[in-house]
Amino acid sequence: MEKHKWHWQSLLCGALLASGTVQAAIDIASAPLETGSTVDPNIFFVIDDSGSMLQGMMPENLEDNASVSSGCSKKTYAGLSMCFYDMTGRAYLASVHMNKLYYNPSITYPVPTKADGTTFGPASYIAARVDGYVSTSATINLSSGYRAIMAAGSINTGAKTVFAVSPGGTEGAAFYFTYTTGCINSVYSDSCYTQKGLTTAAEQQNFANWFSYHRTRLLAAKSGIGSAFHQQSTAMRVGYGSINEMASKIGVRQFSGTNRTAFFNWLYTLPPDSGGTPLRSALISAGNYYRTEEPWRVDPANSTSALLECRQSFTILMTDGYYNDSAQGGEHDNVAGSTITGPKGKTYTYTPSNPFAFNTKDTLGDIAMNYWKTDMDAGWSVSRKMENTVPTSAANPAFWQHMVTFGVGFGVQGSVNPTTAFNAINSGASVSWPATSTDPGKIDDLLHASVNGRGGFFAASDPVAFSQGLADTLSAIAERIGTSSNIAATAINSLQSESNLYQARYVAGEWSGDLWAYDTEDTVTPIWKATDVMPAPNSRNLMYGSDSGAAKAFTWSNLSAAEKTVLGDTSTVLDYLRGDTTLEKR
Repeated sequence: MEKHKWHWQSLLCGALLASGTVQAAIDIASAPLETGSTVDPNIFFVIDDSGSMLQGMMPENLEDNASVSSGCSKKTYAGLSMCFYDMTGRAYLASVHMNKLYYNPSITYPVPTKADGTTFGPASYIAARVDGYVSTSATINLSSGYRAIMAAGSINTGAKTVFAVSPGGTEGAAFYFTYTTGCINSVYSDSCYTQKGLTTAAEQQNFANWFSYHRTRLLAAKSGIGSAFHQQSTAMRVGYGSINEMASKIGVRQFSGTNRTAFFNWLYTLPPDSGGTPLRSALISAGNYYRTEEPWRVDPANSTSALLECRQSFTILMTDGYYNDSAQGGEHDNVAGSTITGPKGKTYTYTPSNPFAFNTKDTLGDIAMNYWKTDMDAGWSVSRKMENTVPTSAANPAFWQHMVTFGVGFGVQGSVNPTTAFNAINSGASVSWPATSTDPGKIDDLLHASVNGRGGFFAASDPVAFSQGLADTLSAIAERIGTSSNIAATAINSLQSESNLYQARYVAGEWSGDLWAYDTEDTVTPIWKATDVMPAPNSRNLMYGSDSGAAKAFTWSNLSAAEKTVLGDTSTVLDYLRGDTTLEKR
């Protein structure tokens, strides 16, 4: 075979400016030409509905320094049973400096949007609903009847007790505390805090919105999840469930029309559950769902619908705490997998290696690895098996039907740096995964699951970061889908020489592209990328066919007056054609 050579130094633009004039308007596509054929992904979203989501505190165990006890005398407030405490030694609970869930005056709290695009309406300062998503919820007059609720409800919240705090232990006007920067005393000391009230109408409205829609972990999660999913298009299929009620989960459906409405209605009416935090069983349930035919059908609800083998499938597992379900999942990341075959003789066999392998079984990491390294149709009859043509990417080389796992921590932190962990996928560096017997170790296990499942991970310490992180996660999935990268399954957009394979790529979500070169013996790791070796725009040797009929360097000084007119007499247009994207709007 003749070996093809590529030369970055020469690029002929004669087709663009061959005549120096434009005879007709040119319609430019408003989307990358191939995105129309992109297969919508499956996204299964799992929310934490454990009792701890009723807490008005974040992070965990914040009340340990507040001298509260489950033996306190409980009374009724806002229709809920709880104990009343004054602010002595507890000012930090009502300050965002320590309690990341409490009112933050520097944030403008949004009113959540319903499924139909309308909002739930601004909360009332003198009649703020305890649960803004429920029209029949009890109300509080924040101008005179306020207590700062830290934990409440009839189910186990995971806190030391259910309680509220307020100055003097009595009802009064809404308040918050600011932290004195540089205070030399303990961050738990009242001397480091100053009480503040809400004096303007704007402040009172903002506080009311926080109280009704963002005050607890569950309320804030609903707002953040709703906001993130409202930003998404209909080009996805969404399934959903809560960790304690996965038996009632809803399978993937196109994220439009009544299906989209049903998702938001489920989200906003989701009650907390009396169960614990069964993350492992929830992730197993999601994985087992992907081992059924339903998510691979063109129409999931129709049992006779055709199967589509190239669809990418994801699970997002969100939690505010540490799993406490029975040991389950087995050992998968520390044992080799079965050999999987694909088109053109492609094969893959998982071999335990860094950073995936861990010599502890029954972890989230094991579960995620099980549903990543095993072909989802492995247990199906031969007549129903699908071709292994799932698009691959630099982040995920799996060409077989599998589940990609994304982990989301809300108010919880582990000890392993996520960037370090994900960088180790390419470098093969060792990651010291901590024991899962500790609480931080369980969050690191969620990160480990995200690494093993070739997904992503973030841990948000406050509601704003949670909402943005989830939106970024959904955007990352969309970008994976928009990236044309299936070398193993198709030769489209690729050119093969005797020793190299060249592949054109684009990321639809970013309107960016690249050209990668691979050795024909290794189509996973590129030997070079155009973005790494391409000269700067003003250093590129670009030629064009000029009015004179000769090829000239494509620079502004070489253009004739007529040629400059074609470019709107604007040199920045030429700069853009040379590759300068400084002024580009995406």
